[in-house]
Amino acid sequence: EDVGQFEVRIELKNNIIRDINIMGDFFLVGDLDAGITKRLKNVPFTQEAVSQALPEHLGDIILHLQRKPFVDFILNNISSSSTNHHNGKQTNLSV
Repeated sequence: EDVGQFEVRIELKNNIIRDINIMGDFFLVGDLDAGITKRLKNVPFTQEAVSQALPEHLGDIILHLQRKPFVDFILNNISSSSTNHHNGKQTNLSV
């Protein structure tokens, strides 16, 4: 099902997530800060680390959101080439 449109901005330093902001037209059903953004701060910007930092059931925070598509979206759409980098990508995420 369609989750909605996401814009994710991440600040990376030495490939560690220092700050993250998630915006969009998704349907919020839980605490975005406690459930997702705070869990990702100071986490290495890798598939394994990001996946492990997130709760298994993201649909309890954003309606219909699943962990693997969300992690793939973050890692495939955000550049990590800079030491101190703000970057964002806006797209529709479907699961």
